[in-house]
Amino acid sequence: MAEMELEIIQGTVSAVVFQNYDNGYCVLRLKSDGAEAVTVVGTIPMPAVGERLMVTGRWANHASYGRQFEAEFLERLMPQTTSEILTYLSSRTIKGIGPRMAARIVQRFGDETLAVMEREPEKLSQVSGISSAKAQAIGEAFRLQFGMRHLMEFFALHHLPTELAVKTYKLYGDATTDLLYDDPYLLMDEGLEAPFGAVDRFAIELGISGNDPRRVEAGVLFELTYNLSAGHSFLPEEKLAAATAQLLSVDEQTVYESLNRLSDADRLVRDTLAGLSVCYLPALYQAETYCTRRLLELSGNHFPAPSGLQKKLRKAASDSGITYSPQQEQAMEEAATAGMLMITGGPGTGKTTILKGILSLYDQMGLKCLLAAPTGRAAKRLTEVTGREASTIHRLLGAGIDPHTGKLFFSKDESDPLKAEALIVDEMSMVDVQLLGSLLLAVSPYTRLIFVGDPDQLPPVGPGFPFKDMLRAQVLPAVRLTEIFRQAQESLIVMNAHRVNGGQMPELKNVKSDFFFLPAQSEESAAQTIVDLCTT
Repeated sequence: MAEMELEIIQGTVSAVVFQNYDNGYCVLRLKSDGAEAVTVVGTIPMPAVGERLMVTGRWANHASYGRQFEAEFLERLMPQTTSEILTYLSSRTIKGIGPRMAARIVQRFGDETLAVMEREPEKLSQVSGISSAKAQAIGEAFRLQFGMRHLMEFFALHHLPTELAVKTYKLYGDATTDLLYDDPYLLMDEGLEAPFGAVDRFAIELGISGNDPRRVEAGVLFELTYNLSAGHSFLPEEKLAAATAQLLSVDEQTVYESLNRLSDADRLVRDTLAGLSVCYLPALYQAETYCTRRLLELSGNHFPAPSGLQKKLRKAASDSGITYSPQQEQAMEEAATAGMLMITGGPGTGKTTILKGILSLYDQMGLKCLLAAPTGRAAKRLTEVTGREASTIHRLLGAGIDPHTGKLFFSKDESDPLKAEALIVDEMSMVDVQLLGSLLLAVSPYTRLIFVGDPDQLPPVGPGFPFKDMLRAQVLPAVRLTEIFRQAQESLIVMNAHRVNGGQMPELKNVKSDFFFLPAQSEESAAQTIVDLCTT
């Protein structure tokens, strides 16, 4: 069956049946003069009862809802007659105006009402019940409503997310469309972060050429941003240039020219690591260099040993009913005096035992100690094994969302640091470099900082792997627990984990209750086995 030709219908919105505020999709009833109302569906952002539309689209028969008009393009026509304007304003589409107020305004200004609201809103104060301040507020709401609508229609026409229009309009106001014609890749700036593919298609529709400097620079920044999700806080320059050239189908020389411009504009940072030229997003470079500098500062702090330290250690062991291994004793002795200490080890090496011992030691020293972990589950487990309250790092730092930018912020920082003589952070393998930077910003130089974790456990979701890097650098105080305790030796999971880390094959034959080996003949069957285990 041939596709039906485009038609144009025009009328007044008599009812809004449904609307999705996120993507602009709506179902409405449109009534033309002397005709029955028809159902119109499609992307029609922020429709209002009483407004007039000219809609281009096609008729279709829906299996459940019958005949309806599927909108592809639309043009908003301002209400013209007094009755149309009254109906429009009475729908409460303009903040501050209800049916009664609408009637008084329309009675005063007639068919000039909307022109007054747009160009001379101060005249609205001539209407009873409207002060000068309220008149200006109504004018602002009217301009915002129509500016936002036109922008959402512009975005929908170019297949951009309509929710992005709201963010963009808040940043740039009525100048948004002009700015986007000048540089459509503004949509990828911080706070907007639109999908590169959608923005690139939009830019090409506006006539941007394939090797346009704005496009290539946006491609470079996209590659760096995209690789954050893979854990990379930077990329080697050669790899970045090759990946961007492939993404955009341009030559690498064009990419290198963009790297130079981005570096000169401080939108990208170049550095040298292990003889390689590397590229960072500025925020990630600042996070890594700050963490490095701050960790070295804290590790240089040393506190005097408490009197009777050995006696305190014996009491901690007695309270726990255990005998510490030499490595565990070393960790506790260093925790008493070190400004910063890392404690690491594989499963079954006594990290939890050390935590309890250090807490007992700090209690005897009269130190206030805070406990934290990167996730809610890890914090709950820390509370269970220590019997002390632990929180997530985010809650500890007073995390919040800025209502204007939608960005995460922390209330605790160098101007309002954490109030504690000691801070223990467990499961450090899951802490990314930016969260670590925020944590270090809130740690006082008078606080003992203890990091506990296993670098072979879960890596961070965010960029970087700071705990692993800190241990590998071998310049910060660290105690590595290697002895596997007897109760842990009874777990084949623990023993096999150590075998794998030691470069040996795990034990697969003499399986016990906590370890199973399920063979699979193909990648597909292995994947299905994993799905079955997770779901059933």
